[in-house]
Amino acid sequence: MKKREDADGEPSGAAPDRLDPGRLDIAVADEQTPSDADRGAFGARSVRRKAAVAAALSFLVWSCWFVTRPNPHPYRDLSGGAFTDHFSHMNAARAFPVVGREIWTRPFAALFRSMTPAELAALPDDVRAAAGPEVRFVPGWPDGKPFVASWSHNARLYPPGDMLLVAPVALAYHLTPLSFAGANTLLILLFLLYAHVALYVVFVWAQEERWSGFAFLPLFILYGEVIHWTLEGFYDAAVIAPLVLCARYLGARRGLAAVLAFCVASVIHFRALFFAPWVVWGAVLALRERPWRTWTRRDAVAAGAAAILGVATLYVFYLLYPTLRSLPVNNALAQGHRSPALVTFAAVTLVVAVMLARARAWLDLATVGWTAFMLVQLREAYPWHVVAVLPLLLGAGSSQMPSAAREARAVYFMAFAVIIFRNTTVPFWIGQLW
Repeated sequence: MKKREDADGEPSGAAPDRLDPGRLDIAVADEQTPSDADRGAFGARSVRRKAAVAAALSFLVWSCWFVTRPNPHPYRDLSGGAFTDHFSHMNAARAFPVVGREIWTRPFAALFRSMTPAELAALPDDVRAAAGPEVRFVPGWPDGKPFVASWSHNARLYPPGDMLLVAPVALAYHLTPLSFAGANTLLILLFLLYAHVALYVVFVWAQEERWSGFAFLPLFILYGEVIHWTLEGFYDAAVIAPLVLCARYLGARRGLAAVLAFCVASVIHFRALFFAPWVVWGAVLALRERPWRTWTRRDAVAAGAAAILGVATLYVFYLLYPTLRSLPVNNALAQGHRSPALVTFAAVTLVVAVMLARARAWLDLATVGWTAFMLVQLREAYPWHVVAVLPLLLGAGSSQMPSAAREARAVYFMAFAVIIFRNTTVPFWIGQLW
């Protein structure tokens, strides 16, 4: 009786007396082929590595340029004495243990007395050069290191996170022989570090979303604005990283993580509130189907941290609200309902809203509507204010979002940057580097 043969002509019940090299190769290849999860993990590590290298090189270049550039003014800002926010943050952090919550309810001019001419004359040269922003005496502070801050006729118009960000330099300045000019140098270097953490997060997202073509315009604008205003002494770029993380978590439908990231952003800078629709949607995702029944300890800690940060932000905003409503108006949109700026802004916003609706980018549409409302209510608007709202260029969508949504966001951002903040986003500041 003849044995049944398999497809290759070998008896089906017989053990092969030789190894087929072809089969062996296939078997080995099958054993060595990584799983989809392994390939995904390797790709993610590669993306993060490339982003880290790019951000680190950028930080190294700008830091080396900054510390080697001749800049005789003690402020150390790019414009050489024009901007004062960096040391105002530092001195606010020094003053907070002295005055507590009054830092948000009373102006510094009412909290500390002015220095006498004799006291001013005894100050170090670099501190005396800052007499324009006002120098005030604080009992118990080290000699030659008084309170120096601009806008001292207002209460402190920032959430508590800004003081935490500058605390290392504030402590070093207060407790060591570090000079005022040296502290300003360290502050801007610290802000550059925060800015490049933000850029790292953006670079990772850009690679994961495989940006190309028009998508690089937002990245170009973001990079230029971040570097420019950071070199002028503004910490605003620090809010970009948690906002971008919030957007990424929303795209991954990780609601609790998105809420926590947003609360971190809001306690760093109030302009994170321009993105309130993001935290609302994050909360919807987090609370859908009562997930707290299966929360781990880590989830509970994240929820508690988000609640604490959110309450801290809203409490300080409540304390500051009377001051915020009394600020002088320089916003072109607040000049009356017939102002050309308001009409132009309304027209652009309407066109952008239609583009987003056609692209079915509902979260972007809600964000544009909310920011339009906020921008009309805004009293003060300056060119550097665009930094904190740069994440609007990136949106909170995923790689599946139509390109029309990205283009609509870019049009909207550039329109209000020019109309309201008088910032063309064109990098004319590069001429200041030499």
